[in-house]
Amino acid sequence: KRELKKRHWLEHDLEGHEMVPMELFCGSPGSGEEGSQPFGVQVSCGCQVVMDVHGFMSFSKEIIGLLGGRVERTQGGRPVVRVEEAFPVREIRTEDDTINVEMDPESEVEVRAKMADAGLIAVGWYHSHPSFPAVPSVIDLTNQLRYQRLVREEDGLEPWIAAIVSPYNKTRPAMESELTYFYVDAGARTGGKDAELDRDCRSMALDTATSENTAFAAAAMSKIKMIKEWYGAEWEGA
Repeated sequence: KRELKKRHWLEHDLEGHEMVPMELFCGSPGSGEEGSQPFGVQVSCGCQVVMDVHGFMSFSKEIIGLLGGRVERTQGGRPVVRVEEAFPVREIRTEDDTINVEMDPESEVEVRAKMADAGLIAVGWYHSHPSFPAVPSVIDLTNQLRYQRLVREEDGLEPWIAAIVSPYNKTRPAMESELTYFYVDAGARTGGKDAELDRDCRSMALDTATSENTAFAAAAMSKIKMIKEWYGAEWEGA
């Protein structure tokens, strides 16, 4: 059984790029037990490959994308977020692309249309920390909380996940990338898209299971070819 760890940010003020170590849920995901993860999460292997390759394609700045899938209930009534595909999104220039990333609005609209054509809905987002740990920053948590509020259901469930891929972290052995999933536990409080992160919110690691989905293998390969074209100039100048 997983035990809830001590929260990490009660002793200091919140700053935008400060990383907040993740705590652990306890109990069984989606069980409704006190302190448990609010829903189960299954991520297809093809989705993980696309996120990983996308992260590796840019060593100088952060990348970003959306996660497409479905929100379902098991026979026992437990909620499950099934992530089928990763959809890379073009980023826009920010003040410092190495530690901050934003989606290009036109690219996001195009991606959401493609997602709908595939019979999927947006169930999360991902981005990279090119050369530093895959731990969410205060900005990451703020963005995640706002996404959660946008998809909040009548029963309070907020089926939206976040992933971080860290491809060039030198503390990892043999250039092994790191992939983590996180969520913001804000208790039972409500709020709209402008919900604010505060000291009662908690940075939580998500338990995930990997699923096989051969139907999306071709889609994964086409996305890999696409992002190779996007970042080709960066590699040519390396």
